[in-house]
Amino acid sequence: SPHTIDHNIGTPARWVCSRVRDRLEDQLAKLQAKMATADAVNHELSTELLATKTRIEDLDLQLEGANEIIAQREGQAGHDDLRDEYDEACATAKVQHDSH
Repeated sequence: SPHTIDHNIGTPARWVCSRVRDRLEDQLAKLQAKMATADAVNHELSTELLATKTRIEDLDLQLEGANEIIAQREGQAGHDDLRDEYDEACATAKVQHDSH
């Protein structure tokens, strides 16, 4: 009967479809796992990026402060006085560093 022929054709087709579907389900699960990993890495990088930007901003503020102090001192004293003071400070810092 025609019903039997349809059934015989339908069974392999259904089997193939379900096999392909199973493989795609597996692939989907793997992709979702990769996405989760990528999200985690992305979050970590964003945090690190923000922290780095913050440190740069902090250092910029420190530099600004240091430049203001230098400008004030240069206004008060001659350039040479400041240079001597700087050299002295460097020497002191080096001695302290070497003694550690």
